[in-house]
Amino acid sequence: MKFRFCGDGDCPDWVLTEIPTLTLLTSIKMRLLCGLVAKALAGQDMDVERAKSLTADAKFGEADVQGAVAALRWLLGSASRHSVDADSFSSELQQLGLPREHAQAAAKVFGEHVAAITAHLKTLSLRVSSLEDVSCSPLAPHDAETDGILDRLFSLNLTVRDGVAGGSRTLDLVLSRLQLNDLLSELHRAKSMMDC
Repeated sequence: MKFRFCGDGDCPDWVLTEIPTLTLLTSIKMRLLCGLVAKALAGQDMDVERAKSLTADAKFGEADVQGAVAALRWLLGSASRHSVDADSFSSELQQLGLPREHAQAAAKVFGEHVAAITAHLKTLSLRVSSLEDVSCSPLAPHDAETDGILDRLFSLNLTVRDGVAGGSRTLDLVLSRLQLNDLLSELHRAKSMMDC
């Protein structure tokens, strides 16, 4: 079966396998869980503990919570990418096997957050990661000799946010003064090319 929220394609099998798990939730818990996922898709951090507490009554294990969140993330994100309206989204979710109340709860949350989700997804398009912070400090007394010239070493720390999976990681580099100057020159050149 083809679905508009899938770009007129089939729904992935792994999402279909999560539908029976989602039906174990009450429609209210479904709406609240969709709200958490929608906020995460709009750029906020995912509140995993809240998701676990929302699914505790349905006796979800760790894998069930992760699967349900991943499926909702995919469903809401895909519907946003393909500009589906909330009513069509609700109808197609029912065709997948979600009860009417669950589908309407998900569609209501989708309708409330679609603009924020779309805006955030646009910022992530063609971006795998983004630079959050940079710090640089000299390393003393570790000096290195390069071409017979005493050259100071610097520690360059880059904090990078993963645009796809979320979360941040820090990359630590050790550069000589010459390498640091070359890097800065290249970055200035790249910025001037982008400004044109």
